Amino acid sequence: MGDLLRHDGGDGCHRSAGFALYATGIVLWMTLVSCTGSTYIIPLAPDHVDSSVYVIAQQITYVSFYFVVAFATWKRPLKASSHAFIFVVAGAFAVSAGCLVLIYLGFASPLVQGVYGFSMGLAIASGYMQWLRLVVVRPLEEIEQLLVIASVASIASGAVVAFLPLGVRVILFVLVLAPASVFMLSRNTQIVVSEGSFGGTRSPSARVLGRELMVPALCAVVLVLVAPIVSATYYSGGEQPLVRVLFAQGANIIGLGILAFFLFRLKRNVTIFSVYCALLPLLASSVLAASFFEPQQRWFVLLLGDVCFCMVSFLLLLTSCAMAKRLDSPITVVYGLLGGCVYLARIPEMLIVVPWGQSPFELAPFAIAALLLYVLTVPLFFLPLLRHRQRDATRETSVATTADLSAACNVLAKRHRLPDRQAEVLELLANGHGAAYVAEALCLSENTVKTYRKAIYAALGVHSKQELINLVHREASLERS
Repeated sequence: MGDLLRHDGGDGCHRSAGFALYATGIVLWMTLVSCTGSTYIIPLAPDHVDSSVYVIAQQITYVSFYFVVAFATWKRPLKASSHAFIFVVAGAFAVSAGCLVLIYLGFASPLVQGVYGFSMGLAIASGYMQWLRLVVVRPLEEIEQLLVIASVASIASGAVVAFLPLGVRVILFVLVLAPASVFMLSRNTQIVVSEGSFGGTRSPSARVLGRELMVPALCAVVLVLVAPIVSATYYSGGEQPLVRVLFAQGANIIGLGILAFFLFRLKRNVTIFSVYCALLPLLASSVLAASFFEPQQRWFVLLLGDVCFCMVSFLLLLTSCAMAKRLDSPITVVYGLLGGCVYLARIPEMLIVVPWGQSPFELAPFAIAALLLYVLTVPLFFLPLLRHRQRDATRETSVATTADLSAACNVLAKRHRLPDRQAEVLELLANGHGAAYVAEALCLSENTVKTYRKAIYAALGVHSKQELINLVHREASLERS
């Protein structure tokens, strides 16, 4: 990852201070979420706190907020100057801080814990929405780098905070992390507003949204449903909360390391569907293998479950940004629908696993049966769907004329503010030509064409020539209709 600070836009310049400000703000935000979210603060909360009240309230808030925002901004996207999410974040954090202080002072009634879960869920969901509105305007490769940097920082900070006394964690949240996060969110918003761009404004049809979102949404939902069931088969008598937190951080490191290796080392596109195809059989096999081990030896099952959730969470953000760029759609719609589906899938975990705690012997047979069922049936469900999508792409390719493609390329170039030279390269690539042909046609070096191609992919949110061709043909189809 030695090139994280180089600009890949093809003009040879280095990243501006804007990148550093983005990175600082996102790192601070992810650190806040890591140190105060349900994954890390609840296991370390006082003994008198019933974490299930907090967790369930938070999850319900996530689901409600994401779906409401998605449908509200579908036909009426937020204006670039809107600071609505920032106000919600600030107000919700203020309420959360008050509730948190009361909880740690001993006033932990179900009402206080419920309000705390609601306000924290509202703050975190709103903050994620605003940060995605800010980063979606950046090139896709830069978004990948920002998310990796922020994730690494949040993992490190979560491990450090786990060793702090309870009172110090409360003070850290109330006096440092929350105010600083709101400030950085506001500062970055002002900069993006001044630049006059907040991503897509087109309202895609329900058919287009369904076609694009169905596969990643269903894959993510299945993995999120399976992961906690897998984790519930793990049992360690007398396990300390601190050990559980550090174990989760180790799983996060593994999951993030795998993703970074494929994204930056191998330059491969990693999708939720590919993670689904790789991890679901592993999860099923781990549960089956766990039945042959003593309860204290089933740690690998818990590790896989945590790795799975880490990878899905990361790819959910990245997929949302890439899809919003391709569709020129508001990120609030795409992430709202995807995030809403995923957090809706987590509610069964909140209602079963969290209240029951460590109860592996009751859940293990169910987990084995469920995972086997998923392995046998889910791939059969996806195959017809994928074939249908391929037929759609083929049909669009066959009916589009050269004039249609040229017009679509012009629209995309203007929408994503591509320089004239990159617009010319885009049109030739969309017609299926390779780098050598484009270089000869435009009197450019092949390396220059490859640099332009990389910049075009990043601006349009695609990872390959086929994805670019499909995008141009979809745009041509929309223009004809």
